[in-house]
Amino acid sequence: MEKIDFLKHTASETIMQIVEKLYGGQSIVKDCPESFSREEATEDIAYLRFVLENAYSGYTYQDKALFDKAFASLEAEAASAESFTPAQLIELIHDKLGFITDGHLQLIIKGTKKSFHTLEQTYVSDLCIVERGGDYFDLETGEKIAFAAPVRAFPTVCETGESAFLLGIRSKKSVDEIEVTLGEKPVKLPVHKIRSAESGEGCLHDERYLEDAAIITCSSCASDSDEEKQIMFEIGEKCRAYKHVIWDLSNNGGGNSELPQRFLDGLTGGINPDDGARMIVLESTAVKAKMTGEIEETPYKLVPDENPEGEAKVYADLFPGELHVIINDGIASSGELAVTWAKQVPRVKFYGCNTKGIGRFGDLMFYYLPHSQITLACPFKVFDLGIEETFGFEPNFWVDDTDASSVILKKLGIKDE
Repeated sequence: MEKIDFLKHTASETIMQIVEKLYGGQSIVKDCPESFSREEATEDIAYLRFVLENAYSGYTYQDKALFDKAFASLEAEAASAESFTPAQLIELIHDKLGFITDGHLQLIIKGTKKSFHTLEQTYVSDLCIVERGGDYFDLETGEKIAFAAPVRAFPTVCETGESAFLLGIRSKKSVDEIEVTLGEKPVKLPVHKIRSAESGEGCLHDERYLEDAAIITCSSCASDSDEEKQIMFEIGEKCRAYKHVIWDLSNNGGGNSELPQRFLDGLTGGINPDDGARMIVLESTAVKAKMTGEIEETPYKLVPDENPEGEAKVYADLFPGELHVIINDGIASSGELAVTWAKQVPRVKFYGCNTKGIGRFGDLMFYYLPHSQITLACPFKVFDLGIEETFGFEPNFWVDDTDASSVILKKLGIKDE
């Protein structure tokens, strides 16, 4: 297939047509053939390369030589086999392009989804340690504890009011124990995945109000409804009357970033969504074809996504209270944008554990490999959030508890009625 054929295939189903299905509750994943020939696999690989080189916002952020090497290897593998199943081709592509670090980029068929992201999780021991005079001590026994990187002391909430920490490690591989020195002896401490990482049920918004605190849970942004956006704004407005607002974003995997933005607008009177989250948009002939269904020569370039001239972006600060944001490693994409924007609130603290670290590249286009019908989810924007992909944001206070809101209420001395 020639470039014009790839463009025609790209333009045959626009992103708006696909998104209408998505928000309408329909599957956007196509039925795939049981198998296809090596010639067809070779064309699918060529189309994948075309999309990545012309419509993927992360392409220029990776080493081009790695792409060249990966596709040379993919083409050789395709030529050496008689046929492929869609699952086999996904595994092969994922293996050869394994150098990519991007949680939005995905290869999807029914029952299988491969992303290019490995979560760096947090593991902690059951010990609570405190810092006194520059050294660390076990809060219960008073024994001195020493440790070296990669073991870390994670700041946590302590009932005594001292500077307390959880002892643990962040790792992309599962960890069962860490090595420390307890007193004068080297010991191995068992560790577990920090409990604030545990998942719960998703919801767009759930409200609970106490005498001095509002608890708002937003574990999803999966809605394009203007009504839901208005509800989020009104919830934010209502929360202005409270001394403390606990905003639980746990497991918010993203969706429509306008929902958290509207909540913060309602709470504060208006945030600047561009503050700390500069957005860059990829323009190209391939992106244009997917957006509009038209094949029109468009120079390949990454350009700042600027606001219309004259539009005021003033942070109002109409919320006199304190904002307490719960985060965990289920938060990604628009969820991480929400964390970025929440940082604008002057009196804000974050609790839980690290976010997922899927936020540098975003705003998905969906492409279909011509013969296998594999769905390729491919971002075309770059968000300058100040974090590395997979690393995520870290909280002010790490919480080894599945109910972080109760920990916060206890810290604030507020009775949960």
